[in-house]
Amino acid sequence: MTDSPCRLRIKAVDAEDLAVLSALLQDSLVTVGDIALFQAEDKKQMALLCSRYCWENKDNTQRQHALLVINDVVQAQYKCIDRSKPAQILSILSLQLNHEELRIVFADDAVLRLNLQQPEIFLSDLADPWPTQFVPCHAVPAA
Repeated sequence: MTDSPCRLRIKAVDAEDLAVLSALLQDSLVTVGDIALFQAEDKKQMALLCSRYCWENKDNTQRQHALLVINDVVQAQYKCIDRSKPAQILSILSLQLNHEELRIVFADDAVLRLNLQQPEIFLSDLADPWPTQFVPCHAVPAA
C-alpha cells in the first residue's frame, strides 16, 4: 500500500481527540458483518470497516474505505444491532467517550457500547476515495 496525502491516519486517546474522529466518521456506513471483536492473549480489540464520507474534502463528494480500531476492549454491548444479520447497514452519527466508556451511536437508536481499559482508538483510511453522488443530509428540527 502506498502512502497518499489524502489518506487519514489518526489516533485518539481522550474525548478531545475523539471529537475529531467523530466528525470525520459522521455518516460512515458499516455493515454488521464488518464489525469484529478479536481476542489476542488477555486483550480484546474491536474493528469496524466502514465506508467513510469525506467531510474534509469540500470540493468533491467522495467516500473512502476506512478502518476504525479500538484497543483494550473489556466488554462490548449492542443495542438495536442484530448480529445475526451481517448485511444490516448502520450509519454512524457520533462517537462519544466518557472516561473508559466509548459509545458509537448509529441511526435508528443503534448503539455499540465498549468498556475500555484505556482509550486508544485508531482511524486509518485504506484506499483512495471514490466519487459518490449521495451527500448526507440531516434535517434540522423546527424550533
